[in-house]
Amino acid sequence: GGSDSHVSSQPVGRPQTVVYAQSLSTSDLVDGLRRGRCYVAESSAVSLTLKASGGDGVTAGPGETLTVRHDTPLTIAAEVRGATQSSLAIITDGGCVGRVKTDDCGVARLRWDCMAGEARFARVEVRRRATFPSMVALSNPVWLHRR
Repeated sequence: GGSDSHVSSQPVGRPQTVVYAQSLSTSDLVDGLRRGRCYVAESSAVSLTLKASGGDGVTAGPGETLTVRHDTPLTIAAEVRGATQSSLAIITDGGCVGRVKTDDCGVARLRWDCMAGEARFARVEVRRRATFPSMVALSNPVWLHRR
C-alpha cells in the first residue's frame, strides 16, 4: 500500500506499508519487502504484530517460516493498536480461526493454539465494523512448516 497526493484534501500516508527491516537503509528495506516482512495499514496510527512460536522457543513473524517437528504445539499471537471500532482476526488456509473486537482504545489481542500441521500459514486481518466492513490492516503470512 502507498499513497500519492495531488490536492491538499488527499493526505499522504494513507495507506502505508510497514516493513520489518534491520535498518532504514534502502537495501535493508528492499530486503524486508522481498522477504514479505511487512504489513499494510490504513495509516501510521495503526500498528500490527503477528508472531508464531513453537514449543521449543522458535519464533517467526510475517514473511518468515516457522519449521517445527510434526508433534509440536504452536501459538499464533496477534495484536493491533490504533484500530477503533474494528475486529482482529487470525486467518489460515482453513479460514478464520479466531476473531475479537478492539476495545475503546482500538487495541485487541488474539491467540490461537494449535498443533503443527493444522495450518500451512497464518495471517492477520483488521476490519472496521460498518455497513460494509473496511480493511484497516492486513499482514503477510507466517508460513508454518513441519518436518
